[in-house]
Amino acid sequence: MSNRSAITAGSVAVAAVTFVVMRDMNRPPERCVIEQQIELEEHARNSKDILELIKATPVPKDEPLWLVGDLVVDQHMSRALALSAPQKEVIRALDDAARYGIRQHSAGSPGARPRSEFSSHAVCMVLSGLLSDEQADLIHQWHHGGNKPREVFSDPHLRILFGITEAQSRKLASIELEAETREERLEAEALKRGDEVRWRHRADIEDYVDESILATLSPEQRSVWDALQVRITPLEQPPQLAAIPSGWLLSDEHSRVFRAVHENLPALELTAEQEVQFHRLQLATCTGIVWLQARNERQAPRLFATANESLLLSEFLESAETLLLTGVLGEEQQNRIEELLKDE
Repeated sequence: MSNRSAITAGSVAVAAVTFVVMRDMNRPPERCVIEQQIELEEHARNSKDILELIKATPVPKDEPLWLVGDLVVDQHMSRALALSAPQKEVIRALDDAARYGIRQHSAGSPGARPRSEFSSHAVCMVLSGLLSDEQADLIHQWHHGGNKPREVFSDPHLRILFGITEAQSRKLASIELEAETREERLEAEALKRGDEVRWRHRADIEDYVDESILATLSPEQRSVWDALQVRITPLEQPPQLAAIPSGWLLSDEHSRVFRAVHENLPALELTAEQEVQFHRLQLATCTGIVWLQARNERQAPRLFATANESLLLSEFLESAETLLLTGVLGEEQQNRIEELLKDE
């Protein structure tokens, strides 16, 4: 991915936005708060604080997204994950931005997109950058422990976590193609000889696929697979999150899309609601990058020791950019940004 962006606030003449995670060492981590520091140009000294603008905007009453906002509102999951206060705030911001995209592209509206398109990108951002390794491992164990290899390795995010190589991807594609060919033959035979043939041989095909997939894994990947089947104990303490240093801004190297939107905010003529959602998505993106990079540097024991860290970061940013372009921006605004990026 070619990357270049600045994380900034927009059409209220904001010069820069800084996201700071502050933790008083004398207080428990769950009482941490995320604070936005807004530096305004002189002629905009009386402009509304962006964070206050975000908080003052009503949050829609539609249901929070699965594995995004529901991690915060579901008391069982929130306690089991031991989410910290900063995590809850950032995940809520991401959930609001993603649900805005869903409302804008609801069935029947021009250019409607499926709800799953937005929710899947938001889930990817949560699992890649907004949770600690231990929290993400717990969710993966909840949802994938006990599942068959064919189902697990069809998930692109899990392939990254397992560190699946290009050669392994080709092998997995070959296995899937062979399985589909066998299934087609089985369906044709069942039409002639009845459903009994279908049920008798379908299990054989499923066994072939699962055994072939596991045989493709390296010893280290197979150890991760085995560990995924072992139930993980719910967490007791919130994670020790990396602090975002004062003055830290999203680097130009991270996202050309966010940078282009920021630089063209007046021309894009965002509505007040769009501007709020833009800043919510910036908050989640900026924070996630810092936390993900800090996780990588920590080198702590983790379930997915096989994870490809550079691909995780790319996946996180691609999901954030997709939510911005297709969810927060309208079609004409999206086309304008894409044209600007082509001309660079």
